[in-house]
Amino acid sequence: MADINNSKMSDEEILIDLYSQFELLQIQINELGDSAFEKPGKYGKNIMEDYIIYSNAYSNASYIYQKFPNNRRQLVEDALYNISEEKSKTDPNTSVIKSNELVIEKYNRTIDLKFKDTGNIEGVQLFFDNTIWEYAMIAFVVMLAVRMFTMDISCGAYKMIHSSLNGQRSLFIKQFASVSVVVTAITVFTALIQIIFGKIFFDVNDLSLPLQSFPEFEFCPYLISTGIYFLIKFLCKLLFYIMIAAITAMVSVLCRKQFVSYAVSLSAGIIPLIIITYYFIYTTENASALASEYKIYNSLRCFLPQGLLNIKSYFRTFDYIDIFGFQISRLFLVLLISAVIMLTCLAVALRKYGKSKEVTI
Repeated sequence: MADINNSKMSDEEILIDLYSQFELLQIQINELGDSAFEKPGKYGKNIMEDYIIYSNAYSNASYIYQKFPNNRRQLVEDALYNISEEKSKTDPNTSVIKSNELVIEKYNRTIDLKFKDTGNIEGVQLFFDNTIWEYAMIAFVVMLAVRMFTMDISCGAYKMIHSSLNGQRSLFIKQFASVSVVVTAITVFTALIQIIFGKIFFDVNDLSLPLQSFPEFEFCPYLISTGIYFLIKFLCKLLFYIMIAAITAMVSVLCRKQFVSYAVSLSAGIIPLIIITYYFIYTTENASALASEYKIYNSLRCFLPQGLLNIKSYFRTFDYIDIFGFQISRLFLVLLISAVIMLTCLAVALRKYGKSKEVTI
């Protein structure tokens, strides 16, 4: 790629050159047979490796110079056509018109993609965004918060809780802050590990590249870099974990029993995750289910905070929903719902914090 970029060839010349080299190597491999693994290559150890290198380079160049701009242009043209068709109707649907106008606004913009090795962001997400880790993290957050908020009575802290309103608030805030600090530290650590491993093992080295540099995010409507995408992903996960801590704090304060608090809080965190994961797997492995079942999955992503644990679905396409005539991003909507749940749970927990039932020590 460096050699081709230094040659100052035009976009079309790059495609032609790569394709001709690719075809030539294919002919050589057919002629040489197994000896293609022994004959030294120009860039790889042998001709077969050269064939793979040129194949990947041609695929990359085709995406950057042809597929990406052509597909974006087609999206804008389709939106213009849809608007024209809708306006020609006797009773046009303003929601459809607004949706297509937003499509034009989002996709009719220049994104400077560079012809370079961008790495394998899909591999990074495959290994680091998995439900097993999320189950473990939810369980850890629940355990930490339950221990923090149900041990007040057994350790004698209830005397301090009943002392004054300011004392109650101060203790509750310090306890919740302690949980949040631990959760934040773990989330930051795993995010850094993901970025470091992405650089070392998956060659995702340039975080300033547009997110659309990766074919997986070809239809992403947002003008953000890969680094900003990772930052958003980190913040979304952090918000979710703190929300789970808030739910657990509320449940613990209300019932004051560890086992019940564990069961209710874990159910609130894990059951929706199982549901949303099931629908994602079901709608992506069975093409016949996409028509109806994928709509259910999209609906789940609107209001289930568990969708924040793997946000790539929100960035793969034009992910907006019409609410009262306004086009709202599903990601923004689920972030708002998560924040409301978290604040509501904290308010209820703080209100009930000093009103524990009488106990016998």
